[in-house]
Amino acid sequence: MITREQAKDILSTRRPGSPAAADPELAEALRLVEREPELRQWWEEHQRFDAGVRAALQAIPVPPDLAGRIVAGRPASTLRLPAPRRWLWGLAAAAVVAFAAWLVWWSQPAGPQFPTFRIRMARTALREYRMDIQTNDLAAIQRFLAQNRAPAQYALSPPMQALPGLGCGILRWQNQPVSMICFDRGQGQILWLFVAERGAVAGAPAGREPVFASVGRLATAAWSEGNQVYLLAAVGDRRLLEKFL
Repeated sequence: MITREQAKDILSTRRPGSPAAADPELAEALRLVEREPELRQWWEEHQRFDAGVRAALQAIPVPPDLAGRIVAGRPASTLRLPAPRRWLWGLAAAAVVAFAAWLVWWSQPAGPQFPTFRIRMARTALREYRMDIQTNDLAAIQRFLAQNRAPAQYALSPPMQALPGLGCGILRWQNQPVSMICFDRGQGQILWLFVAERGAVAGAPAGREPVFASVGRLATAAWSEGNQVYLLAAVGDRRLLEKFL
């Protein structure tokens, strides 16, 4: 069961017209909207604002000779608009500023960052994010991450060390790299491990005692060790993850 804040995070990244049936978490968030009046009001306001920004941006007029002037290298200050259209440019400029402010505001997680970090990493796994490299060599995975300045000095439990690798990917969180290491559990099942610098994820677990939570079909366990925060995820339940900790 997702929380109200998690639902907001999911809905705020939804693209207009994207089908809910293709994303189980999106469908769950929309069901929560129907049950909670406060969340429904937020969602309606969000959609109205979104539609207003899109309409304002679409209304920006493009001078017919703009492409030619750009190619000719003429400075933007030489453009002259007929007087009746100048108010439209003012409106468009205001819309762009509002849109930029909206992007900055919505990019900030509501409340502690860690719950949002957890759901974003889990959604990446559920969407079958493509790995940057595919290999069963865990040492090669570690070298690749180090060469690309992603967290690579992570500690694996003996059960994880015994699993063959599948590959890895490098994600971003708050403009910081996050290492995603994929392990083969057999029978087409994957174990995901996300590693980030602890300072980049506010509100992360303080110690090595794992914190368990479910995100859609995934069970997750999170903990911190040294200056890094770990998030382990797999399709299943808590008992499955405990085998790898």
